[in-house]
Amino acid sequence: GLAAFEPDDEADFFGREALTETLWTTVAANRLTLLSGGSGSGKSSLVNAGLIPRLHRQGGWCIARARPLSTPIDNVAHALARAMLPGHDAFAITDRAEDLAGKLVEQPARALAYAETHREQTGQSLFLIIDQFEETFNLARPANPDQHERLIDLILAIAASPQDGPV
Repeated sequence: GLAAFEPDDEADFFGREALTETLWTTVAANRLTLLSGGSGSGKSSLVNAGLIPRLHRQGGWCIARARPLSTPIDNVAHALARAMLPGHDAFAITDRAEDLAGKLVEQPARALAYAETHREQTGQSLFLIIDQFEETFNLARPANPDQHERLIDLILAIAASPQDGPV
């Protein structure tokens, strides 16, 4: 079917090693990377079953995956909380996500400080993946323009941060 491969599907995701290496090289050299292609072309699978396992093997990364949907800041905050609080119960994750979402709406660049604190405590930098990014334009902008704008602000803050920054 058209379901995307997931990180656990790495063994079945063969024949795409060159694409994975190209993506890794691009990501390693750039603070912000946009992966684009036609619908169903395998972008999510390349990230999920190619790049993410590579990041796990390398170590030192806290990987947060989010989809914007109609509330991108809420969804990014939940992904960050879930990634940064492994093993915690759903209530703790939800509490942290709600707190972080409020802070990100006020000042999106606060995610950088949040990630820096996490890096100081764990030694892991944050790797944020926003899959189906176009949803912020076709779902979030009409339904929640403030969250759409804050997500764009967050991405711009990440792009402007130093190459050795926490995200």
